[in-house]
Amino acid sequence: MPVRGTRDIINQDAINFNAIREFCNLIAIKNNFNIIEMPIIEKLETFHQNLGDQSDIVSKEMFIFDDKKGSKIALRPEFTASIARMYSQNFTQCSKMNKFFTFGPLFRYNRPQKGRYRQFYQANYETINDIEVLSDVENIMICQKIISTFNDSSDITIEMNYIPSKSGLNKYTEYLSDFFHKNKDLLSEYSLDRYQRNPLRILDSKYKEDISLCEEIEDIKSFLSNEEINNYKQIKSILNSENIKFNCNKNMVRGLDYYNGFVFEFVSNKIGEGQASIAGGGRYNGLINKFLKKPNNNDINSSGFAIGVYRLMMNYEKTCQESNGLCFLIFKDDICEALNLVYKIKNLIHFRCEIRCCKNIKKQITDVVNDNFRYLSIIGSNEIKENKLKIKDLKTSDESELMEINSLISYLNKTEIVK
Repeated sequence: MPVRGTRDIINQDAINFNAIREFCNLIAIKNNFNIIEMPIIEKLETFHQNLGDQSDIVSKEMFIFDDKKGSKIALRPEFTASIARMYSQNFTQCSKMNKFFTFGPLFRYNRPQKGRYRQFYQANYETINDIEVLSDVENIMICQKIISTFNDSSDITIEMNYIPSKSGLNKYTEYLSDFFHKNKDLLSEYSLDRYQRNPLRILDSKYKEDISLCEEIEDIKSFLSNEEINNYKQIKSILNSENIKFNCNKNMVRGLDYYNGFVFEFVSNKIGEGQASIAGGGRYNGLINKFLKKPNNNDINSSGFAIGVYRLMMNYEKTCQESNGLCFLIFKDDICEALNLVYKIKNLIHFRCEIRCCKNIKKQITDVVNDNFRYLSIIGSNEIKENKLKIKDLKTSDESELMEINSLISYLNKTEIVK
């Protein structure tokens, strides 16, 4: 058994997982994101100082340990703070690169359940030093493209909100603290110790009594500046013009303290309530500044989003990848000559292929079909003598004539052998 809260990715899950990873990489390249890799471990302060001490991630869910010198180390629970750290420490190298994509494992110590693991994977897109509204809309568009490729769009709802920054957020926090204090008898036990220290986190609560109470809260838009109101209007107008449906959720603030400005989540109507969020993100102007060694008086605008790969896989209804690839069946007595022939072909074609040694030809052909190969070539003594091969389409049962090697390679590379 794997460690509690982890899983093996095999068989069809592995096919789906890799299909998602490859597509996310392709989308990153097409949208001019720099594909990067970062350490799985970080210094604890990378997250403690920037995610919020009262967030569930920091207060309950982080994997923390001491290294041999006594320094506090954490397994990364999310990507954004790590990317902010990376950007600030490589500022001169990164100043001309402002779009970053990474894909990999994250770690949170929570109660494992369907769609939620202690080691999980995300596809993460971040844009630093960006332009508000433009990047906000682009984040939605890219996220929707990926999710709609693997899920039915009709089952997905986009929830979004706009969080005030600086003075507006301070006023909103004061209002929330006062509101929850007056209604503390109605709060869950979970939220009783939070309403004074960080009342925003109560808006993330999944407890029914908290959710019900939060419905009575004044609309957050009352605390937005004129510029923020205008930005939000522009975002909604552009999404409407693109026929992208959304729901404005006045109480959605995301789970981390660094968010300000536009925020959003893609929520599945198929998955259980606790695991309904497939993707989410938003704006975090000023986060990069916290990591810079030299103070910068102007907040560096930034935004991004992450897609939960396991959550996306839960709704991925493609149960079987279309047959593709080529299998060569060779015989033990002819193995040397057959391999010599196969490698001449294998090194010059550009798709999945495999060589199998044939004992029971009928059973081997059945196995090739069951293993999802589309094409088959059987190499016997006659094929070796003639230096020619046949290719059989296992889907249509069509079979080619004996072809010389160069003709065969040309034929295979023109064939849509991988859809």
